Amino acid sequence: MKDQINNAQCEHKATELRSPSRLRMREKLLLYIILFFGAMIAVLWIFQSVLLDDFYRAEKKRDVLSACNALISDPSLLEENRDRSKTIAEKYGVCMAAYEMRSDGSAKTILDTHTLSRCTIHYTTFNSKYTLYRVALSSNNELLQYFYFDPETNSYGSISEESASGNTEISMVYARVFKRESGDGDILLILDTIITPVTATIRTVRVQLGVFTALFTVSALAFALLLSRSFTAPIERLTASARAFGRSGASFCGDGYREIKELSDTLGFASYELEKTETLRRELIANVSHDLRTPLTMLIGYGEMMRDIPGENTPENANNIVREAERLNTLVTDMLELSRIRSGTSQLRSECFSLTEKLTQTIYGYSELLSREGFSINLTSDRDVNVKSDPTMIGQVVQNLLLNAIQHTGDDKRVEVSQIVSDGWVTVAITDTGAGLAPEMLPQIWERYYKINSAHRRGSGSGLGLSIVKAIMEQAGGHYGVESTVGKGSTFWFALPVSDARD
Repeated sequence: MKDQINNAQCEHKATELRSPSRLRMREKLLLYIILFFGAMIAVLWIFQSVLLDDFYRAEKKRDVLSACNALISDPSLLEENRDRSKTIAEKYGVCMAAYEMRSDGSAKTILDTHTLSRCTIHYTTFNSKYTLYRVALSSNNELLQYFYFDPETNSYGSISEESASGNTEISMVYARVFKRESGDGDILLILDTIITPVTATIRTVRVQLGVFTALFTVSALAFALLLSRSFTAPIERLTASARAFGRSGASFCGDGYREIKELSDTLGFASYELEKTETLRRELIANVSHDLRTPLTMLIGYGEMMRDIPGENTPENANNIVREAERLNTLVTDMLELSRIRSGTSQLRSECFSLTEKLTQTIYGYSELLSREGFSINLTSDRDVNVKSDPTMIGQVVQNLLLNAIQHTGDDKRVEVSQIVSDGWVTVAITDTGAGLAPEMLPQIWERYYKINSAHRRGSGSGLGLSIVKAIMEQAGGHYGVESTVGKGSTFWFALPVSDARD
């Protein structure tokens, strides 16, 4: 039932991935690029066609205000520096006139600079100028008005700012009233500039924009297709190869971009690890089922024999049951310990202790236990050495290597243990006199459940001892290795940094 639910969920996810409502990366990227270029073209049309006249009139107004500010900032320009006043008028494209408005209602011209062929100031009567003066005074001392030229009356008429755009040439008049340091009355400064119709310019710009939009659209589509394909092609190739993820010999092709290459390498490494894990899983099932089945079969057999056959309830059969139970306990304990170390659940403590003392105690315990069977375990050390690590874990390393040597030593049942200090490191070597190992076996003996078929092997281990040694030494920051010669035995060793003092 559970498998059916999982299969249904996988099929549902696969259906979602194949759903036409989900756009592919290439389609999304193509759509985003087209939308971006479309937005750019729309903005260009708005600024160059719709808002061109507004920008033009705003720029002309800015020129008038800049010329006015230049004159006001230096009042001497109104009388003493006529040439410089003319330079300012030509720079900003304006006509300028300044009048001293006296208290008796008269006015004196103090500046009259013209740069335009048709200037509103020329057609402005004194009464009109006085009207500008009064209106400017009531409008915070400044006034901006628009005028249009009437060819029938050969005069200018006022027009509102909202109506100042179109096909007619418009005159922009700006009036400013300010006080002069010396003099009786106010100064009325009038500036005038011409706003030329931009309708014809807008039509020309629109034609150019139409041609540009057509060419730009075709180019943008081609560029979008090329760019989207360039981005997505490596991902599509990687996706195609990823369908073989976890299969034997799966390879991943990542090219084009560094991120794709890194993803390809990561998938390749993950596939390799998954394949290796699958291999170890199969080995685990095969080895553990065999190792568990054998003692369980023996336990069941001895138990049924003691139950069903009179006279078989003997101490010898009870000892056999205890021995097989101990084998099961050893296998399960080693499996749990290796799993804890590999997963990081079992963390190494760091404390300073005597490695020589740990070796002596461990060897003494095994010597007492195995001396009746004729085993001889000898320790050679030059001095007492301290290391900083986890004493329990290091003791487990020593035990596993000793048990391995005891199981594989020769008929003389001799095991040699040596402790050597060199260059700040202490190396512990455990040597047996067994059949030795072929060179091609050496890289594999540290793997889980790897066992060597040997006629001289004593007992049946779990196949996890050397894997536990490897995991502990890698976590402790030490070194480990093996040296072996076929027919002459093997030497397993590990090394740790020497610590100067005990805590």
